[in-house]
Formats: sequence, structure tokens, C-alpha cells
Amino acid sequence: GAALVGARRGLVVLEPGDGLGPDTTIGLGLARADLGHIETVPRSAMSYGKILDGLPGGEGEIAQPDLLSEDGLDPRHREVAARLGYAASYALPLSTEDAGRLGAAVWLYDEPAEPVERQRHLVGLYARYAAEHLARLVELDRTRACMATISEELLPSRLPRVSGVQLAARHRTGPRGGGDWYDALPLPDAALGLAVGSVTGSGPIAATA
Repeated sequence: GAALVGARRGLVVLEPGDGLGPDTTIGLGLARADLGHIETVPRSAMSYGKILDGLPGGEGEIAQPDLLSEDGLDPRHREVAARLGYAASYALPLSTEDAGRLGAAVWLYDEPAEPVERQRHLVGLYARYAAEHLARLVELDRTRACMATISEELLPSRLPRVSGVQLAARHRTGPRGGGDWYDALPLPDAALGLAVGSVTGSGPIAATA
């Protein structure tokens, strides 16, 4: 979206409103250290913080066309903006009707600037499509995490100790999850029972079968 608003740098803060994650921040033209500096600014002083926390003025787009001339700009924000060399910002919420708030996108300008009406219209459309795509990715990530947890619960937390036998196991779940399992059971008379099995298929149905 940076090209649509004429910006060179920016960041996306992913922080779904239901609190279930995943939470992450991704920068465009910003190194990890730059993102670290931005995170030292009080959250309520940043446009993405106002959007994500539902603060006054954070209901929609937030344009700051000349940051360094703003009265009441947080001192730390002023310091970080000067250090990183950005003089203006434009932010939009990322949300969908079904998923609600997902995050916020912020674009940074090297000089005082703000997008014109046509740019705002185009980037607004872009943000809506991007939010729908993000919602699907978030749902996929959560499903995979859930399936991984279920698969782990199917397996023994540790292998038994049996005299004269050394046991080791390695289990890798496929990207769609599945119902593969193994177990080792000590039996009477110093015997050992080994079991390896699989439910036909893959995905949530196989893992919960």
C-alpha cells in the first residue's frame, strides 16, 4: 500500500481484537532496530495505538501531515521521528465485518505530506482487501496451532523406562495436521508393548477421530 499513498516506509501491526493472536509487527523499509525505537513511544501517542485501543480519534483514518510541528506531540515520539527521519504519517485500521479489528497499517513520509483524496480512496480499497486476506491467514494460523496441540495430546508425554531397552521417538505432523500416533507400554514379565497407528486422512477430522 505504500506506493498508493506515496510513502517510502511503513509498518503493519497485527493484533486481533479478540485477544487470541497472533500478534506481530512487520516493517517496510524499517529495520528491526527501527521498529524497536518506534515501540518505545507510548502506545497512546502512536496512531496505530489509538486505532488498536479504540482511543478517541482512532475510529478511522489518522493523518499527521506535519508531525514535528504538531502542538502536544509526545516528546518521545518527536525524538524517534527525528532519529528515524520521518516527518508525517498516515494510518488506517485493518478490519473485516466478520473478524472485527485485526490491526493497523501506518505509512511514514520523509517530508511533511499526506495522501490526496484519490490516494485515500485507493488505499482504502486496498486495506479492505488486505484485511480480508489477513483474516483468512489468521484463521489458518489458529487452526494449525490448534491441530498441533491436539496432535501433541495424542502422544505420550514421555516414554517409559524398561530395563534393557532404550526408547526414542520422533514425530512430525504434516501441515494439515493428522491422526498419526504412537505409544509404548510396559507389560508384565518385563515385556514392552509398542503401538503405532494412523487415522485415514488428514486435517481436523483425522486428528479428532
